[in-house]
Amino acid sequence: MPLWIFCVTLPFVYSSVGVDPSILPRQVAASFLILIFGCLLFFTQQKSTFRVGVIPLFLILLWFAYGFSYFQATNQIEATYIILKIGIFVFVGWVVYALTKHKIVTLERLSLMVTITGIITTLMAVGNMMLLHSKGVNVLEGDNMYKVNATFGHKNLLSSFLFLCLPMFGVQVAVTTNKAWRVSLYSFGIILIGILVLLQTRAVLLAISVCGLAVLFLLIFGLAKHLSSLQKRISVLIASGSILLLFSCLYIYRDKLSLLTRTESFIERKNLWNNTLQMISEHPIAGVGAANWQIQMPKYGMQKFYEVNYTISEGLTNFQRPHNDFLWVWAETGVIGFLMYSLIFMFSLVYAYQLFRKEESLSLKIGYVMLFVQVLGFMVISSVDFPWERIEHPVVLMMTIGFLAATHDTGQQWKGLKMYRWMWLIPVILSMYSIFVCAQRWKSELQLRKMYKAHAAGNWQRLVVEGTKAQTPYFNMDYYSIPLQWYVGVGYFMQDNLVEAKKRFEEAYQLHPYQVHVLNNYGACFEKEGNHTKAIELLEQSHRLSPTFSDGIINLSGAYFNAGRLDDAYNIITKFRYDEQNERFKMFALTIIKVKLEEIIKIEKTTPFATYLKQIVSDDKRILFEYQKSEEHQTNLLVWLQKQSIRHRIQ
Repeated sequence: MPLWIFCVTLPFVYSSVGVDPSILPRQVAASFLILIFGCLLFFTQQKSTFRVGVIPLFLILLWFAYGFSYFQATNQIEATYIILKIGIFVFVGWVVYALTKHKIVTLERLSLMVTITGIITTLMAVGNMMLLHSKGVNVLEGDNMYKVNATFGHKNLLSSFLFLCLPMFGVQVAVTTNKAWRVSLYSFGIILIGILVLLQTRAVLLAISVCGLAVLFLLIFGLAKHLSSLQKRISVLIASGSILLLFSCLYIYRDKLSLLTRTESFIERKNLWNNTLQMISEHPIAGVGAANWQIQMPKYGMQKFYEVNYTISEGLTNFQRPHNDFLWVWAETGVIGFLMYSLIFMFSLVYAYQLFRKEESLSLKIGYVMLFVQVLGFMVISSVDFPWERIEHPVVLMMTIGFLAATHDTGQQWKGLKMYRWMWLIPVILSMYSIFVCAQRWKSELQLRKMYKAHAAGNWQRLVVEGTKAQTPYFNMDYYSIPLQWYVGVGYFMQDNLVEAKKRFEEAYQLHPYQVHVLNNYGACFEKEGNHTKAIELLEQSHRLSPTFSDGIINLSGAYFNAGRLDDAYNIITKFRYDEQNERFKMFALTIIKVKLEEIIKIEKTTPFATYLKQIVSDDKRILFEYQKSEEHQTNLLVWLQKQSIRHRIQ
């Protein structure tokens, strides 16, 4: 009954008052589930021990890999939270494994729970679309589809969760004898697939294609003795036709499904994977620590994202995961974590296939095919997205994996490792601590909204107050990978409290040494103190990470100028893309360029070029005009002015 309640209510567990509406509330719900079952299994298990197979062992080793990564983490507070979250996933698998062993969970019951959850989520998605339509929003126009997320925070997360529920519809169709229920399943299944097409999540459409081919293969070779020659042909035609129809619709209505044709996300993923592979090559064995990929990623360069999305190189958009869970796990936990994560999938697929081959019942054969599809689909999505980050996606996956492991292990000669009854106290303690940590982080999350509001309004005193309240021993970095102390430091800096600002930026720097805004503001504090050497060191580091970062260019050029390094100041400021609206840039550029021109005039003395420069050196508008024209012609300002001088003499 608790498992039923958890599954059916899962889509309703969210709160719009938080920054992320679902991740903490759903982790609390999953923690309560583990707490309840941990207690029940401890008190009701008749034997003092029972044995577990390979997959439960892999789950524990994966959790240990995350645990050991704590010691590699720069931000150990975030690492602790992630280790708790992974522990919840692991013990969901263990609980379902134990319940399956005790004959409490069966394929029919498991599939029914997830199917009902899928139906509820489908209705929520339809309701979301209808509500938007009633407000005059055309979800097929532009980015309006991103407004369809039900209670999952993002359309892609909604889409991938619906996909994970879809195979359970197939299980229910196979095992049910109720015609009315079967018709309902077909109806909701068609609606669900239609929603998946409308949501245009390419990771999910890729998973559908791969899984469709896998099902086609299994239908041809695995069900040969159960199907007549005509049925085989019909099955192949239906499967092939469905895939062909799907892609035909995608092509025919490509003007309506504009999100599918965008290439920016492909380039972003390529760059993220390149950075992640560099990270792995530096930390292949132990990883960088749970939740610390987001801290290390900028170290390997932000400039490569400039042409795709300039907000990334500006430090305004920060990635928290590499859009590939396999690389993510390896980067954070090292090779052991990667192997365990991969082997869990591999063994689950093998187990599903073996159960499919051995089973004589046609309905159960189809059921195991659907479980195979769900695990395979999660693998495909994990290769290009981040379902492992959420709560609902891994929980549904672990339920399937726990069931497959227990069903396969039954009757096997190798009985696995001993599990003592007292060990159920481990998930009990884990779940209690998880609930406590989530509650503390939720309090901080509520403060974040107030902090963001104060930051946007320029209420610096309030920013300090709310940012300080948000930071606790359980939460020190927001969901955009920005240390909370940075916000507090900005508040103090804008109030000219340089001592406190520098202190806060120092703490932020220790937590996230590759965040360009942290480096920029920390360097600016040293520059205000007159410590040009330290300021330049930090600002140069920021510039190396993102050479087009606008504030970094301005501050570094100013630091060079104040340190008497005029040529360096000129070379840096003239890399700034001309911005008419940026008064700070214009002020710095004019100051540095004027001094540079005056220096050239002194050297050139009475040459025609010096005479030409004398005509414009005191004219701010003329200098900015020539700067803009030199940028348009993709040439250095001095080279451009020399050409203009020659042209002026000829005329």
